[in-house]
Amino acid sequence: MKKKVVILLLSMMLFMGVFLYGAFQNIKKPEKEKKPPITQQSAETVLENVWIVSGENSEVTYFNEDQTVSVKTAMSLSEPIKNVIGDITMKDGIVQKIKLKPERISGKVISIDKDIIQIEVDDAIQNYPLADSFKVYRIRDGLKSLTIQNILVGYDNVDFALGDGKLCAGIVEKELEIHDIRVLLKTSKYEDILHQSVTFTCTSAYHVKVGKKTISYKAGKKITVKPSSKLLKSGRITIQPKKSSGKIKLLNVKRTCGNPGYRGMIEIAKYNDKLTVVNELPMEEYLYAVIPSEMPSNYGTEALKVQAVCARTYAYKQLMRNEFSQYGAHIDDSVASQVYNNIAEDKNSIKAVKDTYGEVMLSENDVIEAYYFSTS
Repeated sequence: MKKKVVILLLSMMLFMGVFLYGAFQNIKKPEKEKKPPITQQSAETVLENVWIVSGENSEVTYFNEDQTVSVKTAMSLSEPIKNVIGDITMKDGIVQKIKLKPERISGKVISIDKDIIQIEVDDAIQNYPLADSFKVYRIRDGLKSLTIQNILVGYDNVDFALGDGKLCAGIVEKELEIHDIRVLLKTSKYEDILHQSVTFTCTSAYHVKVGKKTISYKAGKKITVKPSSKLLKSGRITIQPKKSSGKIKLLNVKRTCGNPGYRGMIEIAKYNDKLTVVNELPMEEYLYAVIPSEMPSNYGTEALKVQAVCARTYAYKQLMRNEFSQYGAHIDDSVASQVYNNIAEDKNSIKAVKDTYGEVMLSENDVIEAYYFSTS
């Protein structure tokens, strides 16, 4: 009897549990407030200083990072666009805004130092700051993206686009013809590239250019310049003989040949409260004073001619590397490049250069790295 009562009680408890569960399930829970779906908006992207190939109606074609891209515009262009630097604002793959930068300058590049390029414009050297997104484009023989290392000091084959007072892009559309080389001249014993002061004279009458002003001096007139000198008020001077046969002598520099005399022109510029000295001259004349500095000039005609070809090849390759551009030079006059004017030129070295005029060593139409040893 007790057993039946227990079973009955358990059955009743199970029934009540099922009943209560069903009752609770039927109670409606308060509905949560529905929130509107979140719509993600794409951000705008600005492509700075791209080369805009063309733009007309509702389409723009631009070149950037070695890619040519055509895109639609959100607005119809008021007038056609062609071959200009500009900023393109994009959203969802559609052009929203275009900022053109049509202003250009051109001139001889004097130096490239960190965020500034010095350019000689209208006989005056000016400092131009670089934009953060400075680009370089070659637009001749097909479009190609280059780097600032491809801008050679001493040459004027690059135009520059200006925007907001800064250089935005370099545009290479002229063919580069190598004719001159710029050599950074070190102090005595090749100890430093920066000079405390410079004393110079010339074997012929000469003139000194200070900004747009030119001052003439007689042959043999000695001048000393220091970073604080009035002559360097504009930051840089150039010295040029009046006769092609004249040579500028640096009296504060000693080499094996004594005080060296230099063909071409000399530039002296302030740099970190000291001075840089750069010799610009034709490549072939530069080699006149490389050959005897790297090997004895009495080694015979053929040996000197071989040396001339090697030295010319090496100089060309180093020039294109542009490693001394911050000082306004391509190479220096020490073993870091190749020794120049430690021993003066002579008739044998001049003849070897003239007999091999313009000859360089090539491999698959590219100038080779012509490393050589002056002693072995």
